[in-house]
Amino acid sequence: MKSTFSNVALLAVVACLSQFGSDIYTPSIPAIATSLQTSLSLVQFSLAIYMIGVAIAQLVSGPISEGYGRRYPLIIGLVLMFVGGMICVGAHSITALLIGRFIQGLGGGVISALWRSIVRDQFHGKEMTRYVSYLTIIAVFIIPSAPLIGGYLQHALTWRASFAFLL
Repeated sequence: MKSTFSNVALLAVVACLSQFGSDIYTPSIPAIATSLQTSLSLVQFSLAIYMIGVAIAQLVSGPISEGYGRRYPLIIGLVLMFVGGMICVGAHSITALLIGRFIQGLGGGVISALWRSIVRDQFHGKEMTRYVSYLTIIAVFIIPSAPLIGGYLQHALTWRASFAFLL
């Protein structure tokens, strides 16, 4: 049972990570524009570029995971999220931030494409229904908290703290 609980907890983090990563920094958009001396629209474009990365990665990672398994693509997705986050934390220009967000989006897309398949691989029947409902309940609380946490980190520290939090 302990192994199942830890698997579900890990799946909950993985299931929420992509969407959490898209929303956590939104309260910091004005501060990012000021810090990087750029326009609000370019900083807002970082959200669009993230979603473009998510979309591209989802198209590719699903078929790849069917051929090579779930583990390595998931690890690659997590590494991409980490690398993109590191670029964002250290960004001193809007170009670097956009590149970091795109890479993060690629990682987030891989993750968001795979977590459902992992649930279907691990659980079956009523057990799968029960754990999917647990994951949904967890996501309902975690995902909407992203802007709240990002706003607090922005207020207490700086806009870079939101990206560091994702690391």
